[in-house]
Amino acid sequence: MKHVLIVISVLFILLFSALMANGQAGAVCPGAVTQALAQLGTNCAAMSRNSACYGFNNVVTKFNVTVPPDFFTTTDERAQLETIDSLRTGPLDLANEQFGVSLLNVQANLPDALPGQGVVFVLLGGAQVEEATPKANIVVPKTAVQVNVTAASDFRTQPNTGAWKASSQIDSVPAGVALSADAIDPTGTWIRVIYNLKPGWIMRSSVAEDVSSLTVIGPDNYTPMQAFFFRTGIGGVTCDQVPSLLAVQGPRNTNIDLNADGVDIRIGSTVIFQTLPEGANPPTTLQISVVAGTATLYPGTSQEIIVPAGFTISISLAPDGHSVVGSWTPIRPLSSEELAKFSILQLVTGNVLNYDVALPVLTTASGAGGAGTILVFPNPADEEEARQACASGQLSPSVCAVFGF
Repeated sequence: MKHVLIVISVLFILLFSALMANGQAGAVCPGAVTQALAQLGTNCAAMSRNSACYGFNNVVTKFNVTVPPDFFTTTDERAQLETIDSLRTGPLDLANEQFGVSLLNVQANLPDALPGQGVVFVLLGGAQVEEATPKANIVVPKTAVQVNVTAASDFRTQPNTGAWKASSQIDSVPAGVALSADAIDPTGTWIRVIYNLKPGWIMRSSVAEDVSSLTVIGPDNYTPMQAFFFRTGIGGVTCDQVPSLLAVQGPRNTNIDLNADGVDIRIGSTVIFQTLPEGANPPTTLQISVVAGTATLYPGTSQEIIVPAGFTISISLAPDGHSVVGSWTPIRPLSSEELAKFSILQLVTGNVLNYDVALPVLTTASGAGGAGTILVFPNPADEEEARQACASGQLSPSVCAVFGF
């Protein structure tokens, strides 16, 4: 373990040296940050679903149940998300060598039939999440049953009833397939299953088994912290290369449905949430940056916006910070400065993530029109996803040009 910590510390120093060589402003301050991120792999290993981990000093948590005064106050402690109203990580504090870090494992819309998978929330330095769902509407599926499909059915993102915001077809499930189901909608006509390792809904009438024991999930129901309010930059950040952020990473190749500050968002990989300007109270802007995969705002509706890897989008926040107002800015490529700040996520130990974070890279390419800046993806899957979105017309020619397509 000692050798691992040494290697991580060296990598962190090299990273910040490279940033300074590229002209990034601000002081280099790796001490508390290096220690905090290096210990995450030990403090927060093997987290269970719907739980939070106290990663590193300091983390302030508001519970909705009575807990001992010293509960969830030291590194490696765990708490159930159902018991948490809000959780805030402390900003970088050089004087006391502190940098608040916390990890959440959120179930979101992942059925229990996908064991071991969760949505990872990483809160770094002065970041806060607050439960947005009334306690009475929070559900955690408790029962799963095996079902046999006797008639072919659409496989949809949501039940195809008027109560849900946007139900779109993912696939078709043929007769003769055995599946695991863990939820049923309030009308009793749709059940949630896993098909080809993806969550979705099929018609109740397409299976023969009794599914009355399944957990009822309606359009207003969420698992703990699937719908949340958030804020970053609390307390200010004293070092430019150590950003305050909330990073959210779903399992690879699985779409996750979340609601952040009232915005429905479907993520397919790794997304960074921030409120700007840092330190403002209240903040004025919500910014969503995609570093891997894609994010879809208001999926399946006429307002749908697709944000590919390497791009960011923002919108004004209402004074309460719990909703957005006005119109979204056009999506734009992440700047080299933003990518440099987000590279801190590459120091989060891989055993607490679904997969290592691989950021896109801005590079200069020459062509018929002269030299230009394009985004290059370390992960071929991200490039292929962007290429398909461009080929299908989901992304504009100007966006596709940034990828060199």
